[in-house]
Amino acid sequence: MFSYGSGLASAMFSLIVSDTETATAQKLFNNLADIPERLKTRTEVPPDEFVKILEIREKTHHLNNYTPWQHASDIATGAYCLLHVDEKYRRSYARRTSDGFVDFDGNCVIVEKPLEETTVPACQLY
Repeated sequence: MFSYGSGLASAMFSLIVSDTETATAQKLFNNLADIPERLKTRTEVPPDEFVKILEIREKTHHLNNYTPWQHASDIATGAYCLLHVDEKYRRSYARRTSDGFVDFDGNCVIVEKPLEETTVPACQLY
């Protein structure tokens, strides 16, 4: 499907028509099934500490050549973590696994100490 705008913009869309809705609905349900357990694993933080965390994010979210830090034990397995923002604002990420952190190519990024003792870049969930 092609959508043409006022001459300044246009967009291309792709539609897939399925005979059954159950596959899509089941996939969506499977992705949402673990939400109650994930919500239970959240860490409670006092309001004043939460405000400090937000202030740090406000002061640093626009910086380049920046490496944020946070304890590895605060990062959930499967979460993506911001490793570094270079001078051209290009971001590097890693994903936490049960064994450590890996980049998008599957290369181990951080293996120094047990995860609970290691300080690693701040987590950005995506």
